[in-house]
Amino acid sequence: MKNFFSLILPDTGIYFIATKYPYGRGFKHYPCRTIDEMVVIATRLDKTKQDAYFACASFKQESYVNEKGKTQYRTAENAGWAKSFWFDIDCGADKAAKGKGYVTTEEAELALQNFTEAVGLPLSVVVLSGGGLHCYWPLKETITKDNWKPIADKLKMLAQRPEIRLLADDSRTSDIASVLRPVGTHNWKPDRGGNEVTLKIDAAPIAFAQFSQIIEAAFAKYCAAKNPPASKTKNAYPASNDPETTENIARFKSALAVLNPDCDYPLWRDICFALYALGWSCSEQLAKSWSQGELQNILASSYDEQEFDKLWNSIKPNGGITPGTLFHHANANGWVDPRSLQDAKDIRNARLYAAANRGRLLFIAETGDVLIFSTEGWMRAPFGEAVSAAKAVIAQMHIEAAALFSACQKTPVF
Repeated sequence: MKNFFSLILPDTGIYFIATKYPYGRGFKHYPCRTIDEMVVIATRLDKTKQDAYFACASFKQESYVNEKGKTQYRTAENAGWAKSFWFDIDCGADKAAKGKGYVTTEEAELALQNFTEAVGLPLSVVVLSGGGLHCYWPLKETITKDNWKPIADKLKMLAQRPEIRLLADDSRTSDIASVLRPVGTHNWKPDRGGNEVTLKIDAAPIAFAQFSQIIEAAFAKYCAAKNPPASKTKNAYPASNDPETTENIARFKSALAVLNPDCDYPLWRDICFALYALGWSCSEQLAKSWSQGELQNILASSYDEQEFDKLWNSIKPNGGITPGTLFHHANANGWVDPRSLQDAKDIRNARLYAAANRGRLLFIAETGDVLIFSTEGWMRAPFGEAVSAAKAVIAQMHIEAAALFSACQKTPVF
């Protein structure tokens, strides 16, 4: 277990071991300063037949109090560093029937092999999780969250392309706060019978610059200027006029951020219906993340996983609720559509862009070239990188503004 952690995890920051509270009420977290401490806690939990998980990244703080006064632990906001990229692939007849996995691990391994060959990735670490596969590409060096996230997003979008589709859990691939199972523990879920989590295939670390270049090249080949697949074949809603891009996803997240997931049932249901109507591959994950409170950095007290699955799987096509329903409720709660602000060009925005990309991007005025910094030094940035970075800054501004507005609703500001 120690060797596995040392291969996958960053060499700095706070680590977390976690186990689920009974009745699906979130996770109990154990912050750790060392990998040895992680091994001790994970082993102790496993011996008492509790499912042990580890955070795949490291974090800046053991805990913090958010703007609503709630103590937070393993969140994307608190994440600081990563040293690997990962897939979580479920297996079983039930998962395969829903289009969320493969019948057997052998089938999943073949799909993974086909995907890696198509993308041009090297062999990954493969772990048998007791109910599927966990796949990791360990890096030679620790990288920051800001360097990790854009590449993880593109890795997820590659896995969603129909011509090279890999049925991985999309919510894990680009979530830096993800938890997976440590090698050497057991899967104590009732339907898994205590299967041991074992390392099946080992692999050597890869330099981040090399990994990112492979992903960028594959992304340009398979994803650039292509329409993404619909999220479900049964979804007969007309596809949204908005393509499933990082910018448009951020727009919907900013609208969801002003809506309280602990609302009454009819509103919760309608928001889920509106997201389903998008026809995006990430529609279900957007609905689930909002329902759980992740977009507000809270733990929604009313969330029930079984109730969510029941609702989502019962949605009928042509139900009359469109994405406009979501925007209607968001506008009523003070949301401002980012598209109405896209022409804003002031000094403050320029400073925010510079602060977010300082030490990462460099513009050469004499030649008009944009350079990006990697472990090998400054090199020419991929086409459109500067624009993508600007859009990411704008999207983050909208999300933060929406969260601040939501937090201030209970406190008059005038």
